[in-house]
Amino acid sequence: MTAYVFAAKKRTMWVTSLVVAVAIVAMNDLAFAQSLEYYEAAPVYTPHGMPLPANIAIPHSTDWDEHYKRVFKAAAKNPVVQASYNAHGLPISANDQQLANQWVNASQAPLQIDEIEPSHSPGPVFTPHGMPFGGSSETLYSMAGSPEMNRWVTAQRYDDHFISFRAEAVMLDREDHAGGGTVITTDGLAGLPVLSTDVGIGSEAGGMRLVAATEFFSSFDLEFAYLGGFEWNASDRAFSPFNSLFSVFSNFGTDVTLFAEETDQATEQTFQTQSVFDSLELNARFRWVAVTRPVGGSWIFGLRYIRLDEASTFTSFAEQHTDFLVDPPIVRGPGSLLYNYEVTNDLLGFQIGAEGFVAPLPSLMLGGDVKAGIYGNQVSNTARTFATTLPPEGLFEEGSETVAAFAAELNLYLTYRIVHEIYLRAGVNALYVSNVGLGSANFNTNSPFVPNRQTFVDTGGAVLLPGGHFGLEAQF
Repeated sequence: MTAYVFAAKKRTMWVTSLVVAVAIVAMNDLAFAQSLEYYEAAPVYTPHGMPLPANIAIPHSTDWDEHYKRVFKAAAKNPVVQASYNAHGLPISANDQQLANQWVNASQAPLQIDEIEPSHSPGPVFTPHGMPFGGSSETLYSMAGSPEMNRWVTAQRYDDHFISFRAEAVMLDREDHAGGGTVITTDGLAGLPVLSTDVGIGSEAGGMRLVAATEFFSSFDLEFAYLGGFEWNASDRAFSPFNSLFSVFSNFGTDVTLFAEETDQATEQTFQTQSVFDSLELNARFRWVAVTRPVGGSWIFGLRYIRLDEASTFTSFAEQHTDFLVDPPIVRGPGSLLYNYEVTNDLLGFQIGAEGFVAPLPSLMLGGDVKAGIYGNQVSNTARTFATTLPPEGLFEEGSETVAAFAAELNLYLTYRIVHEIYLRAGVNALYVSNVGLGSANFNTNSPFVPNRQTFVDTGGAVLLPGGHFGLEAQF
């Protein structure tokens, strides 16, 4: 009987123990489930204070272990950790002991998710690389500890600045679109054209680009840019030892009423031109950068002023000679003429554009920008003519016209961070400007030896300036 009672008590004890164990397990499961609900509503934070969207499932603690092992490894090797932030994403307000503990634990297993205190309230939160963290699950799972992180940091660093300066050496070629130029000299009466205003000004010219920008407020830059110092020069010459050159002023010698000793039956005639280009910009750039991708860019709005100055000179010289085209022959010359005219284009207008860049490799970025606008162009043509048979003060003429013009610029570039925030920059570029006055199209073919010569301004020209650039960019 005693044995039976003892056995019954023993069974009762085992049942009671089993019930208590089940109750404890159930309570623990309930508590853990409640903690999950808390973090989903809180929102959820990782063991190291990184926000996680509330609508995704919380990884198992072993997943966190594997994830943060990669993060710690990347943080230890990455050279861009900011000194002002701790290594593993603690808030900037963390005390010295917390920082010390995190550094010591960097090579050890990370915290389990069930060790997080419900009262934990990080803020602000930073990634292991000292960058503000937006809480994307994609970033947590795919970027941490992978090459993608370094590319992302490259784009973030380039976009995040208060002041930036850029200096570049620029080479620009030139292609004129002005109808092929004007023939101004023939060899013989209405003979073979030997000189025109199309003297091939398309050679390369060197200049510079200077850019300074400051962050006016968050993600908004105020930018000043100068592109200029470009000067193109070209010239051509016609020579006849038989004094057989005739100019356009007499319709190449066919209009005897316009015959002039300085420009018909001439010995030598020349044409030379010089073109100077400068540009100033004041832009607002609204910068953006992707949260989980190594890409960024900006929207561009601003004012631009373009100055295109075209100065051209036509000279003619006729030595003393006998004119056998008349009967009886007569002696002509010597005589000379200097015709100088300057066409200026002052363009002012509003432009819009966009920039985009991507980091294909750490520290390396490939990007480009495009800008275009409508401008008001004030075109003026100022001319002076001096000749043997003209009064000593010469002939002064001027005319002007205002037209709408179009300008667009494209830049493709490659940047490489060489040290800190210093970047090498190289690329190609092209600038197009339409409805401008060009020297080759504004040669006045009316004779300067007749009274009240008609003046004109041609604004139908266009220029394309392709080229390349190389320089340095510094950010602070």
